[in-house]
Amino acid sequence: MNKSELRAYRRLKERIRLLAEEREDLLGLIRTGDGIPTRQISDPTGSAASRLADVAARMEDSTRELLDRLSHIETVLETLPDTERNIMYDHYIRGKTWEQVAEDMGFETPRHLYNLQRSALEKLEGK
Repeated sequence: MNKSELRAYRRLKERIRLLAEEREDLLGLIRTGDGIPTRQISDPTGSAASRLADVAARMEDSTRELLDRLSHIETVLETLPDTERNIMYDHYIRGKTWEQVAEDMGFETPRHLYNLQRSALEKLEGK
């Protein structure tokens, strides 16, 4: 695991949230029939609903894949010693600045955190 994979965590969570919203919107269209074209020759409502259901299923699959990536990141971070894990969670998962992390952990400056981060990244390499 590297910095870019860790940085992707919050983007993955946002993508999951957006997919869930879009999927619910599609399922709502299927349930209500709103927006489903009705001027086609053969069973237009059923055909459109079927296509929407397929799209919703693909969205669900994508969401599962994204959740697996999140879970992998969380599992790998759990292998770190407490201090390093807390630093990595605060900065990469919770989005705190290095200054905020240093203050929360009682360090005068973030300089020591950089060394701990480097050590953590070395431990995570290849995972």
